[in-house]
Amino acid sequence: MIRRIGKLPAYFIAVGLASSALVSCASSAGLHSKDYYETALVSKYPGSDFRRIDEAIRNAPKIAGISKADLVKYIKTVSRNEWESVRACYSWVCLNIAYDTGRLYSGFLKDDRKDVTFYDRKGLCSGYASLFSDLLGALGIENEIVIGETHPSRMNARSAISGHAWNAAKVDGNWRLFDTTWGAGAISPAGIFSFRFNEYYFDVPPEELIFTHYPNDSRWQLAGQSVSKEEFTDFPYVDAKLFGAGVPASVLREAISSAPIKSSVLFYESPLWADSRLRLFDFPVSRDLIAEREYRFSLALPSDKIMVKDDDTGAILGTFGPQNGRFDFSLSFRDSGPVTFYYRSNDHYVGFIRYRVE
Repeated sequence: MIRRIGKLPAYFIAVGLASSALVSCASSAGLHSKDYYETALVSKYPGSDFRRIDEAIRNAPKIAGISKADLVKYIKTVSRNEWESVRACYSWVCLNIAYDTGRLYSGFLKDDRKDVTFYDRKGLCSGYASLFSDLLGALGIENEIVIGETHPSRMNARSAISGHAWNAAKVDGNWRLFDTTWGAGAISPAGIFSFRFNEYYFDVPPEELIFTHYPNDSRWQLAGQSVSKEEFTDFPYVDAKLFGAGVPASVLREAISSAPIKSSVLFYESPLWADSRLRLFDFPVSRDLIAEREYRFSLALPSDKIMVKDDDTGAILGTFGPQNGRFDFSLSFRDSGPVTFYYRSNDHYVGFIRYRVE
């Protein structure tokens, strides 16, 4: 069952795709490691095999994509329950629909419809949301297209529009949130879209999504939340990878209420994000640090060394090893400017956290 809320306004686009820094995760080719499917996803969705579903969608026969009816028929043959059906729809849309940057930057933002998006294999956020909704409805899954705005910090500098559309679906009796547009990939600073399957926007916890997505209808905040438009606008820029690293939304809320924050700590693209292998326990939530103040860091990740480097001078500010499976250390920064945290992977270092010292 699909509950419509009127025609989608023409200006609803995915402003959150303005920069590849806003979207993380594995490429469409790899998706996730076997371990991730067999631990994180199996424990969260017992009785569902998302590894099998993702492989079935990635390797779907061409006939399955000729029409929506063919696709729905194929999804029915590979799915054993509601969660697997929803996963199949999400994966197909994210792996097959490109973001239409030509229309975005030309200003031709006429309302996107599911049929055009399906056959052209590209669209704007309204097309993603409509197509995902249509597939779910054909499978008998109650859903609704949610219309609202993304946070002002996500506004596309080339379009200056904050309207967006995403989805709510009722799975196993509970309403859940999904964003196939942000789940599909990223737009580079040069304006080029690249597919990058993003696990995070499948079944997003509502207490996390509210930092970036504000629904016009407050009931789609879910989880008993009541965030005002003014409060939403006052939120700092929040990098969603923060939640992927195991940081509860309540911790971020507490940090925001205790001191002004312009932006949360930022993260580089890294293989860590594909399988949620970084865990943050104690760290500065804000991107902006104060010189000469000591900060404590406690985190876990699969490496034997972390290196902290001054981006301006190239100076190494410290190297640290793990103890009992965790990295625990304190640091103060003398000079202002950007600093990057790296972890050692085989014979090279990979950047994963960014701060700015003021």
